[in-house]
This record gives sequence, structure tokens and C-alpha cells, in this order.
Amino acid sequence: MKEAAVLIVEQEALIRMESVDIVKDAGFTALEAVDADEAVRILDIRRDIRVVFVDVKMSGSMDGLRLAHAIRDRWPPVHLILTSGLSVTNEAELPENALFIRKPYSADQVTTALYELFSYPGRIGGVSRLYQSWRQISPQLARVSV
Repeated sequence: MKEAAVLIVEQEALIRMESVDIVKDAGFTALEAVDADEAVRILDIRRDIRVVFVDVKMSGSMDGLRLAHAIRDRWPPVHLILTSGLSVTNEAELPENALFIRKPYSADQVTTALYELFSYPGRIGGVSRLYQSWRQISPQLARVSV
């Protein structure tokens, strides 16, 4: 797993730093971006990014939801984990094949989500069949039989 990189896109410095620590402790390479524009620049350069962990609410040229859709269109094999402290009410607006973890999240939730994404060999569009549709993961990962 160490060759797989996770890009954390989070405006809040303390939350971003904590997320970086969680990802590193899980055995992955952690990269950081403050906003969507920086995330896109990093994705253009780095071919080893397998997961983008993004906050839904961000200011800038696009919020985290729009970024997630852009990633899904431009880099379909990249896994998406979205997070927010707000409740997500309209699932139709959410990207297909993404995971959701509600803030505040624990290190165990993030680590479990990362391991789940890499544990299942049956992938469709780069995403495990386990997550064919949006799943809210709070407090534990939603499980769907494969």
C-alpha cells in the first residue's frame, strides 16, 4: 500500500494536518492541498494518487463536491472519500462510487475506509463494487454485500 498516495484536500490547516497524520499512520503516502485548484495541479503531476479525501465545503473556484465530480470525470480510477460536518440531503448531487465520512471523524473511520478501498479486487471504474452508490459512513462504514 505504501506506493499508493492519498491527496487530502482541506482548507482548515489543523484538520488537514490531522488527516495527513492519519493517512501516514495507515501506511500511505499523504499529499495535501488547500483548495480545489491546488488539488487539480497536484493530480496533473502525480500519477501515484489513488484516493482523494476531500471536504465538501470549501471556498475558491469550486467546492469539494464540484471537485469530486471533476475528479470522477477526469481521473475515473481515483477513489473518492468525501467528508463534511453538514448533513448531505440530496444524494443525486453526489458523485457515483464515492465514500462519505461525517465530521468529526475518527482515525479508525478513515483508516477503515482506506483499507476497504484497497481490499476488494473487483473494481468497476477503479472503485470497489462494495461502493456502487453513495454510502454515508457514520459511525461505521456502510457494508453492502458484493
